[in-house]
Amino acid sequence: MSTKLRSRTLKATSTWDRDTAPETQTKTRRYKKRITAGWTVFGKHRDIFKGSIGTCLNRQVYNSCVLPAMTYGAETWTLATQGKNKPAAAQTKMERSMLNITYQDIKSNIWVREKTKVTDVIEQVRRRKWTWAGHVSRIGDNRWTLNITTWKPYERK
Repeated sequence: MSTKLRSRTLKATSTWDRDTAPETQTKTRRYKKRITAGWTVFGKHRDIFKGSIGTCLNRQVYNSCVLPAMTYGAETWTLATQGKNKPAAAQTKMERSMLNITYQDIKSNIWVREKTKVTDVIEQVRRRKWTWAGHVSRIGDNRWTLNITTWKPYERK
């Protein structure tokens, strides 16, 4: 196989964009992954959300199943303006789907939030970030896990 052909096939199968992607692409990929996870869980519970159970139970299922799937690992997210809009927009679409409302019905997002009363995804992310920051600040330096991972064996003579 010639070098030119080999380099072309390696380029096609390499994971360069994953390993050396700029930070913004990594953030966008992280947001998309969590939003996809939220939609997956929402789809699994679609019969509950589309049924006539009531908004109270819909809210409980959403807050206990969909929201944790969307905010998993959110402690490390940076809440830039670009990233804030993506999970919030997905949540608004899910809320409208729970109420069987489309954008053509001309209902404001505030009205939809008042009807569903679900926990805001951005507020949940902020709360988790502050909880994680408090946890990290209380960690001491004398942890056995840190001592084991940074341990250097004695030199033999």
